[in-house]
Amino acid sequence: MASAIETLHSYVPRLVARRLATHPAPLSGPVSDHLPAAVLFADISGFTAMTEQLLQQGPQGLEQITEVLNSYFGRLIALIGAHGGDVVKFAGDAVLAVWPAGADALATAVQRAAACALAVQRTLPNYQVAEGRRLAVRIGIGAGEVAVAQMGGVGGHWELLVAGPPVLQMSAAEQQAQPGEVVLSPEAWTLVAGAGAGTPLPGGGVRLERMHAPPPAAAAPAPDLAPEVEPALRAYIPGAVLARLRAAETGWLAELRRVTVIFLNLPVFSHTMTLDQAQATMHALQTILYRYEGTINKLSVDDKGASLVAAFGLPPLAHEDDAARGAQAALAMAAYLREAGIPGAIGVTTGRAFCGIVGSPERREYTMIGAVVNLAARLMQAAPGAILCDSATYQAAQAQVEFAALPPIYVKGRTDAVPVYRPLGVVRAVEAPQPALIGRAAERATLEAALGRLTHGGDGGVVFIEGEAGIGKSRLALALRDDATGQDITVLAGAGNAMDQATAYHAWRPVFDAVFDRYGARTPEARRERVLAALAALPDG
Repeated sequence: MASAIETLHSYVPRLVARRLATHPAPLSGPVSDHLPAAVLFADISGFTAMTEQLLQQGPQGLEQITEVLNSYFGRLIALIGAHGGDVVKFAGDAVLAVWPAGADALATAVQRAAACALAVQRTLPNYQVAEGRRLAVRIGIGAGEVAVAQMGGVGGHWELLVAGPPVLQMSAAEQQAQPGEVVLSPEAWTLVAGAGAGTPLPGGGVRLERMHAPPPAAAAPAPDLAPEVEPALRAYIPGAVLARLRAAETGWLAELRRVTVIFLNLPVFSHTMTLDQAQATMHALQTILYRYEGTINKLSVDDKGASLVAAFGLPPLAHEDDAARGAQAALAMAAYLREAGIPGAIGVTTGRAFCGIVGSPERREYTMIGAVVNLAARLMQAAPGAILCDSATYQAAQAQVEFAALPPIYVKGRTDAVPVYRPLGVVRAVEAPQPALIGRAAERATLEAALGRLTHGGDGGVVFIEGEAGIGKSRLALALRDDATGQDITVLAGAGNAMDQATAYHAWRPVFDAVFDRYGARTPEARRERVLAALAALPDG
């Protein structure tokens, strides 16, 4: 049985593990490393369609999906490892791998990546997963200096981002590839042209046909990690995984969950940004998502900039109002981006998805696969500078969020037009007239006595109203408010909200606002002056 360290280690790439082997303490700030490398992106065609088909079979379909995913990814991971590569990220039904190189050995790194890609296409061609369903993979390869950044840190959680020109090359090359093909960027091909054969493509890439065997890859075993590294390792692992590990459910497979998915595109978020700029953005986005108890599932870069994938409804943070939380989080993120002058686009969808761990004991990740995930990405692409939500999100969140219905749009992968909605803001509750309170004589008498002590003797006091849900606690509180208002008593009210439970003093903020407004202190500067004056008036000691 694998140790705790070994299990946790399997969820992070060797790039992270090597840093932890020499710097075992948890990060206290963002870091960025630059290194020459070959990068490979393998995009597997057919997973989403297969997933949707098998999910119709219920538990048996879930079991088959898990078996197929782990079998396919297991072989892919083994081939990458055998050729000296490091699986850095899973992206749903795709894999990003890196071959680090010394400055004088980049050509060798590209040659190994290219040989690996051809081996994948020989070993896993038209992989049959079900009757009438086959998987094929498209592979793109780039080369040059990559930046490996670790950002965020909110709640002790860090996001890993691999960026740089080679990633953009790789993305462009993969888009030129057909299923079953390997395409190298012009920069990568220049380094290995003498060791292989290929066909130039109109888009500038080269379709790889043959590659001489590269020098044997040096053995690159996972670095040994001491037990004290465990807290630092946990900072890179999703809460869904940590919750299962804490419950000793290491054999957990996967599940079908209803989730709300957010795809956020940041076109200018790339290697050209300074680390401080990237950190400020990531810290703000993490803060917003965690406030609404969402989870960041992926962070990646391609030719369109960075894409952040978040979800509401993943364990252990599932809620009945996840769609409303997702819509409100999208509004808050869009507001932050506007204020910061950062362009962005957001797609929000709600529906069921395959959620679980994919990979092998050597390298694995928690991922989401399904049409609902793909649709969120398509809506993001159709929403430059705005937010688009699907009809399922609108239906589930409309009681809490105001929406504007927009004309349906056509997106890739859908034959019919997709209804879309734009969230406008949180619905402000309008208090309905309350009927006369009948009964509750004893409770009313207690409240009236408390008011009497306040009005006649000036004595303060505290009254608790407790009871099961639905028995009328709020109605009693409203009756107390009405009685106090009728006696010219100032009423200051605050209320808790499950969605804002992580916001400090959330229930007290309306109270503070009302007090400041009463004294005409409506701006932050005026309120600060009022507080300082009050503090200065306090007696010494």
